[in-house]
Amino acid sequence: MALAGGVNRLISPKVSVNLTKAKMLSPDGRCKTFDESANGFVRSEGCGIVVLKRLSDAIADRDNIRAVLLGSATNQDGRTSSITTPSSLSQQAVIKQALVNSRIEANQISYLETHGTGTSLGDAIELEALSQVFNNNQELVLGAVKTNIGHAEAAAGIASLIKAVLTLENNIIPANLHLKEPNKKIEWQNLPFILPKKAIALKDKQPYIAGVSSFGFSGTNAHLIVQQYEETKEDETLERQEDKDSHLFTISARTKKALDELATKYIDYIDSHADVLIEDVCFTANIGRSHLSHRLAVCTTSITDLKTKLTQYIAGENPSKLWQGKVNSNREPKLALIFERDNQDLKELIESIINSSLVSSDFADICWQISEKKTLNIEQQQNIIYSLINSELDNWQILIYGLAQLYILGVDINWNNLDRDKSATKISLPSYPFQRHVYWID
Repeated sequence: MALAGGVNRLISPKVSVNLTKAKMLSPDGRCKTFDESANGFVRSEGCGIVVLKRLSDAIADRDNIRAVLLGSATNQDGRTSSITTPSSLSQQAVIKQALVNSRIEANQISYLETHGTGTSLGDAIELEALSQVFNNNQELVLGAVKTNIGHAEAAAGIASLIKAVLTLENNIIPANLHLKEPNKKIEWQNLPFILPKKAIALKDKQPYIAGVSSFGFSGTNAHLIVQQYEETKEDETLERQEDKDSHLFTISARTKKALDELATKYIDYIDSHADVLIEDVCFTANIGRSHLSHRLAVCTTSITDLKTKLTQYIAGENPSKLWQGKVNSNREPKLALIFERDNQDLKELIESIINSSLVSSDFADICWQISEKKTLNIEQQQNIIYSLINSELDNWQILIYGLAQLYILGVDINWNNLDRDKSATKISLPSYPFQRHVYWID
């Protein structure tokens, strides 16, 4: 797995001054890619990061797969007439090589996120390169994210990639801004290019494939080919539905205030995602987030039940099957669960989920002692006794209730093993409510 991205900050005015002297920046502060009035680019700040992973590993780990990277290529302009003059031949070559590496034909690309700086010379050279590569396409929509956010320079390429992925996810190509009249020097009627003056819905061509171009000021050229992710037939036929089974939902934060804000964000999330599945929410929240000191655990049966319990918690009530507390890092987390004698099935279930040693106790041969770091004598422990002897709950419910309390105590849990049927997948959930503080010298 790898993190890839770019960051750009405008710290010194010297670069802007020099670019202005070179007449590369737009005097009116607008990036008008492919427009007749294009007069330069606009500098901007930005940061973007993506997670790269083998597709087979991502499927096995049940990750939220945003798109599939089919292939890529890079090259260099080499000598040109000036530093501000790109090489059309090099741009053609890098796109053709990316297509070869992706094992697809040019006519399979229906949307291309261009480099599109908004300079009259640069745009013309890029269009010349595109016309040579995609001349057999029926149509090719040309996007230009720089019309939206400006030229983020070191972060420009990752911005283009993120826009392309979002386009594939949402099945819609956003409009290019500041496009009033296409460049008159280009014979648009003889080219397969479409400039989106308004949002364009993707056609039924599945899976949709997009190209992404990013050309550096130093002459380095890069092109990526990305494709919509399609679930396998096994995934599509997998029937999943909410039932009365118990699910464990956990969230945590560094402060109680942040924890409450996070709970509120989940309430709002549930309100705006009516079709979300409870197993996906619980699985992602449990396995996809850091577990901090202030914790909340909920035993729930459905999305509606989870929202109700969180709402009651925010209102200051004490809903049943909800635990909240702070992990004490100076004290060993301990719990003794008392069950019916010789419940081997439950013992094996617990052993597969708790990331710690599980040993039999001498305490009447019915107490199982769970300790994260070491085993202590039962008389030395300040145990929480969760007595379920002769209970009507099944093994799974017993385990969920016990794990909820263990989580509040700080015990490390193997979340992968907790998802019994392996049907849940990671989804996009509310992000952490960072507490904003300003630290400044008076």
